[in-house]
Amino acid sequence: MVHRLQERFSPGYGFTAIIIAWLARLHPLAIVLVAYLFGGLLVGAAEIQPAGIAQMLQGVILFVVVGGDMLLRYTIRIEQE
Repeated sequence: MVHRLQERFSPGYGFTAIIIAWLARLHPLAIVLVAYLFGGLLVGAAEIQPAGIAQMLQGVILFVVVGGDMLLRYTIRIEQE
């Protein structure tokens, strides 16, 4: 027992799970598919030079999906008098 927090104790899988659940819209089969694709992204990130590129891609994907949802949900309406 070390009695202190280890460096790689929590690699941020919880945040990745939130992104996966959001992208899959909480559909169980879609969660499996999206999790598999994100797992491939994380494994592939270990082989490319800038190690943080996978997290950057996850963030870009999340912003695109959330932005698309907001554009679909909140439409601009111009009312003529």
